[in-house]
Amino acid sequence: MALDLFADDPDFQYLAVDRKKLLAEQTKPFDGKKNCWIPDEKDGYIKAEIQSTKGEDITVLTEKMEVHVVLFNKNPNF
Repeated sequence: MALDLFADDPDFQYLAVDRKKLLAEQTKPFDGKKNCWIPDEKDGYIKAEIQSTKGEDITVLTEKMEVHVVLFNKNPNF
């Protein structure tokens, strides 16, 4: 009931989570061994799925359907 009072407010979408969208996000399959984030010049980081590995080179398919070969350091030196 209280949510109906604010339904006309355009900023309300940022204050409340739509339950249908939340359920859709929670039910998506996630594999922690295949999914990763890779650096992107435009967006900062983008989601990707590991397709294959060869030594330290990892071939990934991004959410933009682009294939990249990425070099991941397991223990980077700071």
